[in-house]
Amino acid sequence: MAKKKLLVADDNANIRKVVKMGFESLGYTVISAEDGQQALELIRSERPDLVILDVMMPEKSGYDVCAEMKADAELRAIPVVMLTAKNLEEDQYWGRELGADEYITKPYDPEELERAVERILALRERGESYHPLTKLPLWTAIRHEIEQRRAAGEQFVVLACSFEPVAYETYQMKYGNIKADHVTLQTGKIILEASRRIVGERGFVGHTGDNVFHLIIPPAAASDVRDAINREFAAGVKSLYREEDAQRGYVLKPGVGVADACIPLLSLAWRVVPAE
Repeated sequence: MAKKKLLVADDNANIRKVVKMGFESLGYTVISAEDGQQALELIRSERPDLVILDVMMPEKSGYDVCAEMKADAELRAIPVVMLTAKNLEEDQYWGRELGADEYITKPYDPEELERAVERILALRERGESYHPLTKLPLWTAIRHEIEQRRAAGEQFVVLACSFEPVAYETYQMKYGNIKADHVTLQTGKIILEASRRIVGERGFVGHTGDNVFHLIIPPAAASDVRDAINREFAAGVKSLYREEDAQRGYVLKPGVGVADACIPLLSLAWRVVPAE
């Protein structure tokens, strides 16, 4: 089996050396670039299996390199890990918007970087992927889990959990995409932790488009898991809003004139998904 090839791009020679040594010790082939332009040229000529990009580099930034990769039909499937000192939510949001698969901040834990790379490549080999924000499996993995459980004769139920759409759209409009991403990320954590706490390994949580979370759990535990998630979400929902909105208990929808619509605070909606 051919070695996986990684490209690490960073203008810091020490970081390039450390990353290269670490992954070569794990059996990877590693090539390196000291600026964004060189990185892009090597990506085109070497076609690595994964790219590790610093954000702040000469010639082209990591954001520029990622954007050009994702705009190129021949390169867009190559996964990208951002490795950078820029750790604000805004920076991570733009990295995800450009198509980065992972965003790891400096100073970084080498084992965290290694786990991220191995996870991404393993999913790619299986033809699967995960949500760039929550890191939860996407629909291909959800469907595979359903098929496996059905083949094993296991009793299970598939629940879909999503935000009430008007409340979420209003929140996004008033507070912006970065805050809305934070809501989605925290909700994913609540759902995953509640599932693990109540059903352990018998539960499975995925995250698909349009901010829909899917839970695969034993039927007897469905009510307990759903109720726990609803309680924990409701307990923290006011902290997501400015004080005036939280105290009022609703949001005045912006941009609809004098008679602004009164939109309730965020809540979760549930439905049972046929396990077909």
